[in-house]
Amino acid sequence: MSAPYTASFRTVDAFVSNQLFLGGKHPIFMDVILEGGQDLPAGAVLGRVSATDKFKLTASAAGDGSQNAIAILSQPVKTYDVDGVTPKDTPFRVVVEGYVNPSALTFGAGHTWASTKDSLRQAGIYGTLPVYSGG
Repeated sequence: MSAPYTASFRTVDAFVSNQLFLGGKHPIFMDVILEGGQDLPAGAVLGRVSATDKFKLTASAAGDGSQNAIAILSQPVKTYDVDGVTPKDTPFRVVVEGYVNPSALTFGAGHTWASTKDSLRQAGIYGTLPVYSGG
């Protein structure tokens, strides 16, 4: 007969999570066209170019409409042709509503959570930090 199982516990000094989506509202997705020539990580904050309706990483000085953050990328994507060099507009599904973890987002030049949260909120995307129980 084997010895009885003895539980052992450890104290964790820190718990770090980069979970992108948080509970409270299921993310709502929309199909868009991503502008070619981008290497975007999950959590990229996107804006829409007014003249083309294509989405790209938002940048504060863009001036083409994409400076307004309106969507979040849920998965990494590269918008290049199969050669990996030639830019190719790419259909993709992005998040347009839901709760996100601001610390898991990637912002374009000149943007931060503070500079994008109002336009994201108008789009239906809310930022909140994860809450963990424990002592």
